[in-house]
Amino acid sequence: MSDYELYGDYNEVDEPPKKSGVGFIIKLVAITVCFIVVGFIAFRLFAFNHYPRSMKDIYFTDTLSSYYDETGGDIGAVTQGLRAPYDDAKLGNFFAANLIVIEGCGEIQVALRYNTSLYNTLGLEFSNDDLSFSLRRSGGDENASGALAGRPLDASVSVCAEEEFLMYRYIKLVFDGVDFGEGEDRAKWIRLDIEIDGVERDEPFMICIYEDNDAYSKFSDYELSKEEKKQ
Repeated sequence: MSDYELYGDYNEVDEPPKKSGVGFIIKLVAITVCFIVVGFIAFRLFAFNHYPRSMKDIYFTDTLSSYYDETGGDIGAVTQGLRAPYDDAKLGNFFAANLIVIEGCGEIQVALRYNTSLYNTLGLEFSNDDLSFSLRRSGGDENASGALAGRPLDASVSVCAEEEFLMYRYIKLVFDGVDFGEGEDRAKWIRLDIEIDGVERDEPFMICIYEDNDAYSKFSDYELSKEEKKQ
């Protein structure tokens, strides 16, 4: 008898039990759900932070175009991140972003965004034509609250672009004739006030879009892109 035959019984190995198909399906479903949840969260974050190109780029009004020619393109545009880019920390009805300040020609550009869920919140469906905008700045009765704080700025406003993306609506606003003041009368903050035709409120929707305070909000140069320099 050969050694193989003699010890053959010891060389037999039991086959591992077959895995249950149900367990594999459960794992597959769990992994799929995880991917869906992560994908949904990532998409929501993308949508929340998304602004169309027309909302980001500088818009050349007649005033800015003339100033661009006068300065040979050295318009001295600056920008800053907004500390509180919303009108309400909890509700967040309106958001502002992409601030561009060209103080040399008295102009402020900013993008405004709102979610169409605001229609349900207010119980009223409105269009961008039903919105009105104005600016207020530091000065006046600083101890007053709400809409009485500061003083109004006599600046004209233009809606230069409008976009839609999913549930969001975007508006590019340009204010001309902004008086930033000088010395002791220099504006420390400038606020965007938003009102909706047909909506009665004690105060407008308010977002601070400009802060001249080195301790909290610093300005940085706004660099014109190649496309913008061709204007």
